[in-house]
Amino acid sequence: MKKSLLELDPDADALLILQSPNLQQVHAVKEVDLRDMTDKAEPKTAASTPAKGKKKSKILTDLKKIKSLQPYREDGSPNELEFRVSTKHLCIASPVFRKMIQGNFQESQPNENGLLTIRTSDWNAQALLVLLDIIHGHHRQVPRDLDLDIIAQIGFLVDYYDCLEVVEIFFDRWRAHISDWWKYDWIRFDKSSVDPFGESQLLMLFIAFTFRSQVVFKNLTISAIFTTSGHIETHLPIPSQILGMYSCLMYHIDKVVNPE
Repeated sequence: MKKSLLELDPDADALLILQSPNLQQVHAVKEVDLRDMTDKAEPKTAASTPAKGKKKSKILTDLKKIKSLQPYREDGSPNELEFRVSTKHLCIASPVFRKMIQGNFQESQPNENGLLTIRTSDWNAQALLVLLDIIHGHHRQVPRDLDLDIIAQIGFLVDYYDCLEVVEIFFDRWRAHISDWWKYDWIRFDKSSVDPFGESQLLMLFIAFTFRSQVVFKNLTISAIFTTSGHIETHLPIPSQILGMYSCLMYHIDKVVNPE
């Protein structure tokens, strides 16, 4: 049983430090938002005095505060969250963590307190906490119902850390709460009954690809072909060859429908 929100293991042998939490977005960031983030990332003139010491990572015990935590402090320096974790659990769940911890990297060298320090950045703090709870066996702490955006944020982590095996059983529960997921989860798919392919469908396409939901992925692809007329542009980590195949197919369909 966890004693505190960010303590995944009472006998932790490592600190996982998340810098700039909640910077990663599942929706395309508007130019004005990018400027705002850049402004926050650059220290203001008034804050140019020498630092008195290294700022400590935040120790938060309230999930609401973790969700709303800004990536940067007022002086432009990144916020940090510090998770106390078990390297054994991380190595079992993820080959990426295993390479970082067991390889010849900075993360494999203990600090003055004998703890390894693993740094990462930008991830959604709630999504990372859910993943770490799963990895460390705190399954009662894992929400039964998550919204589409957070599932996509977890998808980013699953894709990056290559840890689908430990997460997929929980996804089977989460997908039941995704609005409209059921429309695409049929072998006999009726393309005439679905909505036009929009941002929610694009997120579901990424989620279906990441969590290996083959039927949903196929049907969403069919929906995209029949309800869109141009290229799909996204910052989501959908393999370029998949989007390339879609674009190629759309090109040939257009040639058939609109011959010169």
